[in-house]
Amino acid sequence: MFAPGIYDADTIARLTQDLRCSINILASPATPSISDLQALGVARISMGSGLMRAGLGQLRRLTQELETSGTYKGLEGAISHAEMNQLMR
Repeated sequence: MFAPGIYDADTIARLTQDLRCSINILASPATPSISDLQALGVARISMGSGLMRAGLGQLRRLTQELETSGTYKGLEGAISHAEMNQLMR
């Protein structure tokens, strides 16, 4: 069962106990940690569009930095071309 929008640990625990089927939770900043969800009996954690939207949020922060201060500090920690090529193999 897919249960998007449920972040409360007590509610998640009740779902896993009462429904007795695999529960899939949609991750968000409000979602309990992976280890907590595992302990609650969650079978699967979905990221949905969260990773893409997080990337767009970072892009917005980078462009705001360029527009406001003209600096590039937001590029710190960016993946290198070599590492990206390795990941794509």
